[in-house]
Amino acid sequence: MAEENEKNYVEAYGTDEKSEKIAKQYSFGELSKDDVDTAIWIADFIDQNPELKGPVLSELLRKKFRIKSLPIRKVEDSIFYHTFGKELVDKLGIMSSGWKETPTERIPHIGFSADLDDLDNISNELVKKLKKIPESE
Repeated sequence: MAEENEKNYVEAYGTDEKSEKIAKQYSFGELSKDDVDTAIWIADFIDQNPELKGPVLSELLRKKFRIKSLPIRKVEDSIFYHTFGKELVDKLGIMSSGWKETPTERIPHIGFSADLDDLDNISNELVKKLKKIPESE
């Protein structure tokens, strides 16, 4: 059974460096019935929910298996948000595409898009705010 599992793993994922790192973290040769049932359940869950992507899928699986998740830092708590304000930030097409994980929290990776008129307005607002800051001696 162990050799068959390893063979299936190699056929499915190859033997590249990334696959080897995964294989070293988990022994695919010693799968219990619970391991197999859990893997099947996860695969079925993913197949049945193709609209779920990356972080959302991960979070749902963590909740289902009662794995504690780190809190995600809110954009509203950032200096970026307080510098530009809600109105300006809302003009940007902000997207979260994953995060950097620290021992205490997840910090979202934020991307944004805007047309040049909006970027010019945001830049002008930033310059006005910077000019209001008193110079230190």
